[in-house]
Amino acid sequence: MFASVAGGFFGSLFQKRMGRKSSMITGTAVYVTGVAVSVFFTRPHYTTFVLGRVLSNFSFGMAHVTSLVYLVEITPIELRGKVLVFNQLMQPIGNSCAGLINLLITQHTNNDWRTMLALSGLPGLLQFVLLYTVPSSFTWLLSQGRSEKAMLEARKLYRSLDEGFFNSIAPSSSTVQDGKLRYGVLLRMVTVSLGLIVFSQLSGFSAVMFYSIQVAHKSGLGNSSTDLFLVSEGIFLSNVIGVIWSLCVIDKLGRKRTLLASQMGSIVSLLVIILSISLVDLPYIGTLTSPLYVSSRCRLTHCTACAASPHCGICLFNSSSGSTEGFCTDASATQGSLLDRCEISGGTFTPSYCPSHSNYILLVALAAFVVFFSLGLAPIPFMYASEIFPQRYRDLLTGISISTYYSLTALVTLAFGVLYPILGISYMFTIFLVTTLAGFIFTLLYTPDISGKSLENAHLQFRDPWCRGGDGGEYVAIAGEQ
Repeated sequence: MFASVAGGFFGSLFQKRMGRKSSMITGTAVYVTGVAVSVFFTRPHYTTFVLGRVLSNFSFGMAHVTSLVYLVEITPIELRGKVLVFNQLMQPIGNSCAGLINLLITQHTNNDWRTMLALSGLPGLLQFVLLYTVPSSFTWLLSQGRSEKAMLEARKLYRSLDEGFFNSIAPSSSTVQDGKLRYGVLLRMVTVSLGLIVFSQLSGFSAVMFYSIQVAHKSGLGNSSTDLFLVSEGIFLSNVIGVIWSLCVIDKLGRKRTLLASQMGSIVSLLVIILSISLVDLPYIGTLTSPLYVSSRCRLTHCTACAASPHCGICLFNSSSGSTEGFCTDASATQGSLLDRCEISGGTFTPSYCPSHSNYILLVALAAFVVFFSLGLAPIPFMYASEIFPQRYRDLLTGISISTYYSLTALVTLAFGVLYPILGISYMFTIFLVTTLAGFIFTLLYTPDISGKSLENAHLQFRDPWCRGGDGGEYVAIAGEQ
């Protein structure tokens, strides 16, 4: 994942110098090379395999920043929102297809990872070939002073292009080459771009996506591999539904209102998730005194915390009132006699999940969270990162924003994997709730709506400081910059 951070930053520099099309072709070539390095060595050394995966992930960051900038620059203002959301839609669809293909491979082979990776290289090969047929970014060509070439490339995409329509979809060459922003305006733009990405990632979506199977299993949502796969695919389907919803409303509501609706829905969903986890924990853990010796690390009072620990499990009993009661006990191999005594005493030992009817509420809440996140928190931060910066700053600052996204994706995923067995799932989702609420306040107070704004005029929405009257933050001549 950290290779994607470097890829995003490198991609911003490469595309500025070599152009968007060349950057996308190069990134695709790097990806295919990485797959080949991982797959086609007969007996790959660990270092060789890691090198292949590093190359592939490097290309992800490179392709992400370049594709965003490219789409923003070739799309008319009135279509830009839907085009960027549609681009986001391809990610969950691709993930779902990959999951289904890997399931088929698993069922018909002995978990042949080499075949799985090799198949992932085929779309890359196809993309590498097709990229030679797409037009170059005419906005980038204008920034290089190549007006005639820009017109020729634009005609490849817009067949009936005339000079008037061309001027409406592309900024003038003087606009993209001259002037730069005042420091205060630029600082506010960077703050909004990075702030939206930071709050988006700290809402916990990456953790839910990467650990959906573990979260579901620890909470009792299915014990067979097929059930857990269906839970994972259900999460991906929720992602698709949310992005399609965004596709339908992004132009009607605008960027800011869609994002606020997404954050509000995510907050409500996180509250229901925390409540449902509390209901899972409520009936039994701690209601009985253990008749067995239990080590200190398993003296836990919450079922989800006990299930998350690799060393512990739950001994459950049905009380005379019909409710379920129990306690947390050791689950290591050396404590086999304790497990036997749990069952001899009339209990049922569940080493890694919490049986409860409330788990179905949790499943619905998780799906709702993914839908609401995908509505706005998934696509809109990337829109701001690619749309608000004028040509002079777009490459570098969009690259920094994408690198920040991948950095936080890695950190949140790793931190969740380490902390949730220690703190329990409920506390982790409480942290996500607090940060999502903070993000809602940030969006409400400090994020302007850029819907319908041209690439070279979006900065006008940031000219007034947040704490006082406007300072006229327009472009200033380079020679006059202090």
